Amino acid sequence: MSSLPKEQQTNTPPPNLFWRNNPLLVPGKKAATFPYQKTVLMIVRSPTTLERSVELAQHLFNDIRIQTFFTVPDNRSSFGNDLELRIHQKHLPFIPWQQARATSFDLGIIASSIDDFPELDMPLLLISHGPGATSNRSLHGVNNAHSDISTASISKHSRTICLVSEDERALYSSHRDLITIGDPVFDSLFLSIHHRQEFRNALQAETRKIIVVSSTWNLNSSVASHPQFINELLQRLPQDEYIIAAILHPNIWVGHGEWQIYTWLHDAIDAGLRLIPYDGGWQTTIVAADYVLGDNGSVSIYANELGIPTGLISYSPDENLDQRGVIRKLANTTRINTIDGVLDFISDESNHDVHLDEHHIRARAATDFANLGNSMSAFAQLAYSKLGLTPPQPVLEGLQLKPPQVQIIQPLSNWCTFHQKTEQPTFFSIIRTPATVGPQIPQNRSSILIADIKEHNYRLLQNASGIILHSYDDLSYWHCIGNAHSFAYLPQANKHKAGVLTHNDGSLWNIQIAEPSTDKLAQITAMSIHSITNCIPRATYLLHQHAFLVTLENSSIIIHSATHQ
Repeated sequence: MSSLPKEQQTNTPPPNLFWRNNPLLVPGKKAATFPYQKTVLMIVRSPTTLERSVELAQHLFNDIRIQTFFTVPDNRSSFGNDLELRIHQKHLPFIPWQQARATSFDLGIIASSIDDFPELDMPLLLISHGPGATSNRSLHGVNNAHSDISTASISKHSRTICLVSEDERALYSSHRDLITIGDPVFDSLFLSIHHRQEFRNALQAETRKIIVVSSTWNLNSSVASHPQFINELLQRLPQDEYIIAAILHPNIWVGHGEWQIYTWLHDAIDAGLRLIPYDGGWQTTIVAADYVLGDNGSVSIYANELGIPTGLISYSPDENLDQRGVIRKLANTTRINTIDGVLDFISDESNHDVHLDEHHIRARAATDFANLGNSMSAFAQLAYSKLGLTPPQPVLEGLQLKPPQVQIIQPLSNWCTFHQKTEQPTFFSIIRTPATVGPQIPQNRSSILIADIKEHNYRLLQNASGIILHSYDDLSYWHCIGNAHSFAYLPQANKHKAGVLTHNDGSLWNIQIAEPSTDKLAQITAMSIHSITNCIPRATYLLHQHAFLVTLENSSIIIHSATHQ
């Protein structure tokens, strides 16, 4: 027998958790203080529907005539064990399910269509929480995670299912109360394309391309099929040309735990991965993206409909059974199973230079999303008509999206790999990749490991060919941990004498650079070491869009910006 109290022996928290009688919030009675006239109940089954419900309510019901409540039903998602806690942390007005069932509300909304809740005394709007294959009502046999509502539940109030598009009607029984509204989330992406540069700036993209890896949560998801894909991308793609961002389904975060996700991806985050929180920023990251690699979840669908080059690194064997337009279009995108396939995909000229154009998006997506650009207004008209109120004017057309709030770490250790051009023996291109997700010892003579003295991975510091110092105090630490063949570079403020490169045997080189650049310390160190160790008196190095001419003269290294042809 368990020694836990009875209420802790189940997966469901106690029903009165975070609930206190509040004289200002008594549904069905005269309102106190703020004179609201109507009440809306947002029914939350999962972390995904919580985020969608909060966005919708905040956007639609910022009306002093309406008081909104949130509740969690008994048939919550298996990922919804801590929903009451999350509702409390968001400071949302909460009412326990038992009390919600016994109370009359003017309207109920749930971002799911798996249950009509006939026990609730209110009209109910059932909306989609995304267009993915597991998000909405699927064809019989396709998605066993959703129950099949084949007959209308017995209720004295209406139960209206809000469709994203007309082709969703085939997914429901003919006698259901269906109304085509559209998708407010896709509208928000569509209406935010003019903020694309702002969103890219938040991810510190600069001139780099953003590759988004997305994953839903089932056995056919991107993460399940390719668990090392993110690390492999970081290892293979030049960090001066590409940024990797990851959007993981809320069920992944909640099912495994946020601590576990950050622990698993710790090295990738140190390597520069932008791990997007599920409760903020995933929509704007899609708009910012140059490429999306994913599965048949909502992120891939939205990106594909916007015209962003989208490749499927995983896909469900049942997807062909779903005949919705968005799924059929996604099924026709490029299938990618290897990192080499990704490299081919992003090097395909037809996938270059993303321009999110309103007219092209309308032509592409109008048949898949009803009321494109106006779905929020359509939903407001429906919801307010159920409440018996006139909608406020004007109704904002899309959810107000904010730039992604994400932790960004600049890699402290990098592999600099030199590729010699056969026709020009003193011309080298440099590819930089983060060392925390790659090999930690040299793999060949063309690669140099450069580490910042602030690096916490002791093994990387020990194996580094060059270590960047920040003060004279760092010299003694370098002598302790640096290997016998390592160099240390100490930059200085004087623009005519950029710094000193020191070998562990005591030899010194003065580095002079015509245009001091504090953001290229690793590159300066790598080029200098490469020239010295290979005895190249004069060489040109190309790093992405920047070319440098490096000249050795006695004990000096002179670096100039060079014109790249």
